Amino acid sequence: MKKLLTAFCSVLAVFTVTAVQAASVTATVTADNHYALYVGTGNSVHTLVGQGTWWYNAETFTFSINPDDRLYLAVWSDNLAAQGVLGQFVIDDGSTTQTILTKPGNWKKFLTFNDLNAPTPVPSVAEVSAYVANAVWTPVTDSIPHGSSPWGYIAGIDTSAHWIWGSALQPGSGYGEYQILTPIPEPTTMLLLGSGLIGLLGLKKKRN
Repeated sequence: MKKLLTAFCSVLAVFTVTAVQAASVTATVTADNHYALYVGTGNSVHTLVGQGTWWYNAETFTFSINPDDRLYLAVWSDNLAAQGVLGQFVIDDGSTTQTILTKPGNWKKFLTFNDLNAPTPVPSVAEVSAYVANAVWTPVTDSIPHGSSPWGYIAGIDTSAHWIWGSALQPGSGYGEYQILTPIPEPTTMLLLGSGLIGLLGLKKKRN
């Protein structure tokens, strides 16, 4: 067992050092009422990928991320009957593919305690970056299963995803209503772990 654990750590170390290629991300997202998708690092944001308004149809974005990048969702509502964001993010580095869904345990939140309401301009890269630099993150715990009222099922998003929000989804609430969400862990770490586990399984099979 000790030898197997040592081998596992060695595999992770190898992939941490050598996984320097960019990964492709296909993100399909919708929100009630508004969201903007960004790419950044652990303490800043450098790119606005895209945005969406209302929840009737999801938008799909395809873009690249570097090994030290992570995803950020800025979300805000109109303070009315319901609020939430739903999405799936497929990350592919050419050898490993991982999918991040919006559901508790996959995301953490930062509540800005500011209200943007609707309509409003999308937060700038500089604004979101300033929040991220000083954010105190806590896990997302509020969710409603995909398919729930008032939204129903949204085409293009895995049915096991959940509508999530950093505070209560129903009824609408102004409590920290403009929020920033980010995955746990960052996408490239998921790829590294996936690659490491694949390598470990291959090593165990060879030993057997």
